[in-house]
Amino acid sequence: MWQRFSENARKVVFYAQEEAQRSGDGYVSTEHLLLGLLREPHSSAGQVLLDFGYSGKDIRRRVEEHMSKGKVSSTSEMNLTPRAKRVIDLAYAEARELNQNYIGSEHLLLGLIREGEGLAGLVLVRLGLELESVREAVRARPPGAGRPAAATDEERLRMLGEHAETLLTDRAKGQVLEHMLRVRRNLSPVDQVCAVLLSEDGQPASQLLKSLNVNPQHVLILVERALLQPPTLESLPDIVPPVSALMAASLKIAQSLGQEPTAAHFLLAVIGEGSSHTAKTVMDFGITYERALTVASEQA
Repeated sequence: MWQRFSENARKVVFYAQEEAQRSGDGYVSTEHLLLGLLREPHSSAGQVLLDFGYSGKDIRRRVEEHMSKGKVSSTSEMNLTPRAKRVIDLAYAEARELNQNYIGSEHLLLGLIREGEGLAGLVLVRLGLELESVREAVRARPPGAGRPAAATDEERLRMLGEHAETLLTDRAKGQVLEHMLRVRRNLSPVDQVCAVLLSEDGQPASQLLKSLNVNPQHVLILVERALLQPPTLESLPDIVPPVSALMAASLKIAQSLGQEPTAAHFLLAVIGEGSSHTAKTVMDFGITYERALTVASEQA
């Protein structure tokens, strides 16, 4: 079900985690989902709330009046409470009832109101937001208003960054575009680029892993397996830096080694940053960034 979330809906869940940590809670409940939703004022849900005359600031104040304040939580385990899970299920049901094949912020708003017994639902109902009225407001919005538009090839190339021409072969660039168009999953573009690079046998990225006594195909299989799995709560949206940032970092790595930049340096940047599935998979083989950098420095 997570793979059907729009970009805005994923951000709402991510922001909900931040709100839970900020309030000292080790879980994500309905009030955190509502606070996360309020941080996307230009989303469909945000616009619907404005149509009813409610600002995010006013709703936030009302929610926070009923929330206990604890120390900021440092835990990374942010599970949904049963009520929050029910909100997600109800958002899915609302999307189906509206004949929409994605789950957007507007469906999360409907789910919060429909659940009704959590703090978020109570606040929204007390504001006078009735389920059928909000549902009609959502219906009145243009179809797909909450759905992210498909990126063009030009936009995908721009997302890769200005250094893609230097670091990727023409074949790799073409495959990356095809991969992003075909896969359409929730993991970061970084992992999708790495999946393509590791499939290029004999090219710099796969050669670097071989020099580290790691079979690139084994890494590729594990990364592709991760791409096939539904994302966890922690990966919505993904926290891995953009491809373009890692492309730029890889040029600096190449310069520090006195080498011409290649995809191997991009892989080094990915490992050094450490938060992508590719980086974690490589590190599971016992490879540290320092060791990979040492091996790369010894290569011509």
